[in-house]
Amino acid sequence: MTMAVIAEAYLAHLQADGRSPSTCATMKRTFALLVAYLGANREVGEVAIQDLDVSRRRVGRA
Repeated sequence: MTMAVIAEAYLAHLQADGRSPSTCATMKRTFALLVAYLGANREVGEVAIQDLDVSRRRVGRA
């Protein structure tokens, strides 16, 4: 499963779970940054802890 697919699936889950529009919008922006950094076609299983650590610091600066 790719990063783009899992991001969309999780956003759909949040909406179906009744999360607020502002929570969904925040997660959508956060996932957009994460997917842009890691690559939309990157397989989720290829993402390493180090990738997420670097991404967290970069997203925090955005």
